[in-house]
Order: sequence, then structure tokens, then C-alpha cells
Amino acid sequence: TFSCRGGLRKHLHTHRGIRYPCHLCPKSFSQKVNLKTHLQTHEGVRYFCDKCPNSFKEKRYLRNHLVTHEFVRRYHCENCPKSFSTKGKVRSHQLTHKS
Repeated sequence: TFSCRGGLRKHLHTHRGIRYPCHLCPKSFSQKVNLKTHLQTHEGVRYFCDKCPNSFKEKRYLRNHLVTHEFVRRYHCENCPKSFSTKGKVRSHQLTHKS
């Protein structure tokens, strides 16, 4: 189920084969918002971290990165005492325990 009509419409696009093509490269997308995000890669739009030299093509990537500058390590490994600033980092680390 979908909470709004727009969500259902977006979902139906994936089944109907409706695509939004990029006019600058061969990629195409099932949702217009994904095409808009992709177009930024061609425009050279960058979001810069004010704490280090890193830059990102999407604002959400910058937001995720900014957490790495926090002193708080919220995500703890279940197998050892290490802790990490993001879920992704602790997940990657936990793979080292599985080998």
C-alpha cells in the first residue's frame, strides 16, 4: 500500500516501462527525481565539506560524511570493542569478523 497517490504513480512507472532519459548520456530512470539528481553529475555541482577537502555530488552524501567528523561513535561492533560514526562503516567492519 502507498500513503499517497504520488507514491503509487511512481511505483506504477517501474512496471509500465516509463523512462526518463538523460539527454547527455545513455542512462535513463524510472523516476523523474532520479533523473534530476543524475543531471547534477553532468553540471559539475559539488557540495563541499567545511571541515576537510572532500566534496560530493549530492547533498545527502555530504550529510552522511559530516557525521564522520563528530566525536560521537554511535554504532558499535557486536563482535569487538570498536565503534563507528555510521551504520555503513560498522557493517563493513563486521564483515572482517566473518572471514
